[in-house]
Amino acid sequence: MARDDAAPLLKEFAPVKIDTDRMTGGKDVLAAYPRAKSQGIPWFVFLEPDGRELADSNGPKGNIGCPNTDEEIDTFLATLKKIAAKLTEDDLAALRKSLVAHRGKK
Repeated sequence: MARDDAAPLLKEFAPVKIDTDRMTGGKDVLAAYPRAKSQGIPWFVFLEPDGRELADSNGPKGNIGCPNTDEEIDTFLATLKKIAAKLTEDDLAALRKSLVAHRGKK
């Protein structure tokens, strides 16, 4: 979400990183999402402002925390399409292009 080509498209989301080892209360946040514990990192969850969970990065075959394969990208974009009020089809296409272009880059 921090890439220059993707960040403007995802402006309706406010990313918050939780470091379970170094942040006070980080382990408590993780405990609130039991499915995250066995998924590895990165793992994410989309929340409403009131804390209600909309979706997470658990896909049909496990965590898609950093979508890389076509199937993971499809799952991620389908999730965004369901929960994002402002994303257009053009935005989703641009996100797909960004994800494909950045496969394997660190």
